[in-house]
Amino acid sequence: MKDNHLYNQSEFVHPDMWRYAYEIALDNRKFEIDNYWKRTTYFWTIIAAAFVAYAVSLEKLEGYLLGQTIISSLGMILSLAWILANKGSKFWQQNWEAHVDLLEDNFSGPIYKTVLIHRNTDGSFENFFTGACAYSVSKVNLIVSMFIFIVWVILFANSIFYEFFDDHNNIVKIAIALNGLVFIFLLLTWGRSSISKKEEKRLTEKYSYISRKH
Repeated sequence: MKDNHLYNQSEFVHPDMWRYAYEIALDNRKFEIDNYWKRTTYFWTIIAAAFVAYAVSLEKLEGYLLGQTIISSLGMILSLAWILANKGSKFWQQNWEAHVDLLEDNFSGPIYKTVLIHRNTDGSFENFFTGACAYSVSKVNLIVSMFIFIVWVILFANSIFYEFFDDHNNIVKIAIALNGLVFIFLLLTWGRSSISKKEEKRLTEKYSYISRKH
């Protein structure tokens, strides 16, 4: 077992313990990823139901702002819970990924921490539409959950301050539109995976690779 800042006492334990630790890290990483998508499906379902309820309240309960306030406040809470669940899932996934990184060299080699990149994957306009891009699924999902949260904040504010503005519908439309434009920009910029092109090394004519570091 190679020494590192965490697993540096291999001489005091049975070698099989390191393989067992490696298998536990892989299993727990897979467990966190599976639960991540189950939680995402759960929040998408109940938040979509809240949007439907809000739309029905606009049609059936016009002028009844209490119902809209209750539904929009529920939407805010659910969206905030979704954000926190996303961040918590990402934390524990990164924890087990770090354990895999530290242990894998001795059993499977650096296969997980090494990212193979097709050499045609560049930042061209054509590639954005037709090729692969190094976007992080978890980052994209987190940004979308933040967008939904702000939409609910806007709807909640509309139900609270409804009587203070004559042209409140246009104000809400503009606020939601601006929110959408801002988050489109954030998706395209902050949604990328945190691998550094500066560390890219050529492997073959077709592929290069990057060694991820925690």
